[in-house]
Amino acid sequence: PTADAVQMWDEISRCISFTMDNIGDYGGDAQRISLVGHSAGAQLCARALLQRSGVKNVQSRTNTRKWHDDVRMPSKFVGLAGVYDVGYHYSYEDSRGVAIVSTMGRAMNGPENFDVCSPARLMPKRISSIVASPPGPIDLEGDKIAQMAGFSRRANGDAATSTETFHFPPTILMAGCADVTVPWYESADFHWKLQDAAVPSRLLLYLKEGH
Repeated sequence: PTADAVQMWDEISRCISFTMDNIGDYGGDAQRISLVGHSAGAQLCARALLQRSGVKNVQSRTNTRKWHDDVRMPSKFVGLAGVYDVGYHYSYEDSRGVAIVSTMGRAMNGPENFDVCSPARLMPKRISSIVASPPGPIDLEGDKIAQMAGFSRRANGDAATSTETFHFPPTILMAGCADVTVPWYESADFHWKLQDAAVPSRLLLYLKEGH
């Protein structure tokens, strides 16, 4: 790509502001804007929203402009089959033998930037989860997917662990259980990260849908 992912989500942030500033001229309502992204687009949209919420950026190699700074948020975010943990997804692509042809590593400016490009890694933990001790050995092969899907803990939490202000719009995540490009449990993992950050989130899973 001629623009790295950092420039891409910065430009998405600018598009959000432009829409909010001008939608009234076309009969729209700036209070009823939804941001929708699919696959890598969902990752970029979520990362643009985190930029607007004040999460630290990594330096872009293709963007020389000052970071776009606007804290206004759309009314909703809808993510379809999104990549929210870049490092995990890169490992998944590698297991399928397609990481070498993927643009993901190059777009993020290398694996060292995967964490700061990953919405799931950047959500603040405002609610501490109640975790039951699982029976049997720990770190079994099947634990990773089960933990990402939230099956290792209860859905409710106790007192907030952070009182810092954090803004992120109510979120709807959609994924297909037949998707082999971006597995559904990547959306499930981000759903739980949003829950931990006290962000209203709804996960919709579709049994026979692919990517």
